[in-house]
Amino acid sequence: MKQLDFETSNYKHKEDIKTFVDSFNDLTDKYVKNFDNCDADLVKVNGNIEKKNASIGKLEASLIDLNKKIDEFTALKNFSNEEIKALNAKKGEISYTDSEVQKMELDDINAQISSKKGKISKIDAKMDATKTKIKSESDAKKAQEKELKELEKTKRSEEEALFKTEAILTYIKNAQEELNKTVLDIINKPYVPEEETTSEEETTTSSETTVLEPVAEEIALEDEPVIEVQADDVLSSVDSAFMEIESVINEEELSKEIVAEEPVVVAEEKPEIQLKESVAETPSDAYDALLDDMFKKEALNWNDFSGYAREQMIQNREQVIKNMEILKKHKVPLEYTVDQSDIYYNISSQDLDDLLSIITTDDEGNGMGFSIDFTYNILSELSKINVDKLIDVYNSEFMNVNAKSGIINLLKLTNPNLTDFEKNRRANVEILKSLGTTTTDEIVKSHPDFVNMDNPLFVNVLNVFDKSDLVEKLNADVDVIPKIVDYWKNN
Repeated sequence: MKQLDFETSNYKHKEDIKTFVDSFNDLTDKYVKNFDNCDADLVKVNGNIEKKNASIGKLEASLIDLNKKIDEFTALKNFSNEEIKALNAKKGEISYTDSEVQKMELDDINAQISSKKGKISKIDAKMDATKTKIKSESDAKKAQEKELKELEKTKRSEEEALFKTEAILTYIKNAQEELNKTVLDIINKPYVPEEETTSEEETTTSSETTVLEPVAEEIALEDEPVIEVQADDVLSSVDSAFMEIESVINEEELSKEIVAEEPVVVAEEKPEIQLKESVAETPSDAYDALLDDMFKKEALNWNDFSGYAREQMIQNREQVIKNMEILKKHKVPLEYTVDQSDIYYNISSQDLDDLLSIITTDDEGNGMGFSIDFTYNILSELSKINVDKLIDVYNSEFMNVNAKSGIINLLKLTNPNLTDFEKNRRANVEILKSLGTTTTDEIVKSHPDFVNMDNPLFVNVLNVFDKSDLVEKLNADVDVIPKIVDYWKNN
């Protein structure tokens, strides 16, 4: 808000009131600015609901198709059974004098019956597979519908929070405008002493020749005390409102600055000055006290993140906090996020939770079955994955997925733009170096597929062999690697 100009006033304490009003405006503007994106959580919830509805819609369409297949299989099976009955009836009607012709006809009918029975067996197998898939997708639909209900509850909660936030912000803005206007009116209002008012009234009653002028003056003078009383009342009410607003703002400021040294002592001595100093010392584009404190509790240093990462995390603070909790919930060590900070702000909390649940195995045995350590060195890439597309890729590649196939290949199929996986490769290279391998650079150049394996699989390959013997062979000839990998795959 534009600061008011008090220079035209002759009020001797105008600098004090100006400081007060400027501080009030700064605090109010800062508080209001904190809620520039107050509808962000609701927008995210609506997006998640839309995605969940789309996912349920796909499952419903798939179930319709699968049930249609069951109907077709049932019809084909019934038709084949009818054909078998007809062929058996035909066998009973055959009666040839020549026994050889009789046998030829019976053999032909028996062959047809056998073929029909084989067809029925294949239909039964397809029906069983389809019914299994129907059960699986029905269970998945129930789970999705349950999650949708939870999202609807969250949406209601976010709508209520947004309504209250907007109401509070409207009240604060109105109070700010009222205080600025009232204070300016008071200090710029000409002062008329009581004795002058009384003198003017006496002059009015004693002189009839100047009736018009005193009457006009009298109205102004009579209005004057009323204005003073109203101003006092307004000041009192605005003072009260300001105290309430300042209390709310101070609470939020203190929560943000909880990591500052000796906050209680400074706040008690000079709270308003401390707020200004704190803002100056911690610019919003480089530092966030709340996030710094949260990372400290996880034994991480805020300054270890890149400047760009810190800016992104400040802009998406609520999402960062939620994603941190989700990573902890799935037991992902947070030290892996220092150079993979994308996972905090490039993926929604709902998608991150779904993604980690799908990659691993839940309590009911659902999921791809990878252990959580498969995600440690590919968090940046995971933040760029569409969950629904990954599920589709996994379903289409199901027959090719096994304990030694890894997840990186599935991620590349899901998002063809993901080709680097640099941290994963770097982790594998560091393991080779730590073992004493002197041909690491040559291995990276000659056998990139080896060092690009999922890190847990790479470790698994190395653990199959005696380390000193393995290093000796790698240092002697890097082309032994294909034999090493083949041995691992087949044992």
